[in-house]
Amino acid sequence: MGVLILAAYSGWNIVNVNFHVLLSFSEIQEECALQLRRIGDKLHFQQKLLNLIAKLLRSGT
Repeated sequence: MGVLILAAYSGWNIVNVNFHVLLSFSEIQEECALQLRRIGDKLHFQQKLLNLIAKLLRSGT
């Protein structure tokens, strides 16, 4: 279940609308794989950045 927040134009009222999304098992697997890939890419980038910073700091000593 997800929550979609809409701002109504008249009066700028905030309206919460609940919606259900039905996904097939293969769609769920695909989405999980994409999310895990994004997490892995982010961690890999952070590690590369830390390695670069450490290398730059070590080269001065």
